[in-house]
Amino acid sequence: MKNFRKLFMLLVAITMTLSTFAQVNFELRSGINLATMEVNGLVEEAKLKFNTSYLIGGMVGVEISDNFGIESGLLLSGKGTKLAGTFTDFGDTVKLSQKISLLYLEVPFNVLFKKDIGSAQVQIFAGPYFAYGVAGEIEGKIEAPGTLTEKEKRDLVFGMSEDSDFKPFDGGLNFGLGIEFSHILLRAQYGLGIVDLNPRNSFSNERISNKVIGISIGYVFGRD
Repeated sequence: MKNFRKLFMLLVAITMTLSTFAQVNFELRSGINLATMEVNGLVEEAKLKFNTSYLIGGMVGVEISDNFGIESGLLLSGKGTKLAGTFTDFGDTVKLSQKISLLYLEVPFNVLFKKDIGSAQVQIFAGPYFAYGVAGEIEGKIEAPGTLTEKEKRDLVFGMSEDSDFKPFDGGLNFGLGIEFSHILLRAQYGLGIVDLNPRNSFSNERISNKVIGISIGYVFGRD
């Protein structure tokens, strides 16, 4: 985590330095996230599915040349996953379903390669992201024959103690493709989390990380 913080401060310094002599633009962005998780050690009976959420925020872009630029900003990004499974318990079939919804403040840093094609501009981008969890919720249901259905809904706790559900800090890599025309920017990206979110409490020792497919639309200000 210390290495992530050092890299974060370095990228902030580079962005501020370049913005003093390069063209700067601003973007308002919103879209949807198709989020899931990678859980090492998950039992075969349990299957993870996409949880649909949202992203919204603003970005600042710095044009280094006609074909290269960098960007950063602040996004509110929804992540999480859905889990479903069927288990056998003392001869009875038990169905389990859960929905985990996580909300992060996320700061991406991307390097962009840009190419004009007619009246449109195609962009390829990649870079790290840093995120902090600000809210979370879990909804669950257990169904078993001959018994009442048990339901659960509660807020999730971010922290590093045994009472926590997830670590608050997340980080990883973003990469994707975009196309801009008439100040409208359409993007598709993939976010690969590399930080273990499991606080290693006494109930679970699996390694957990976020994986997100994002589709967004934005409006760019300050571009000629």
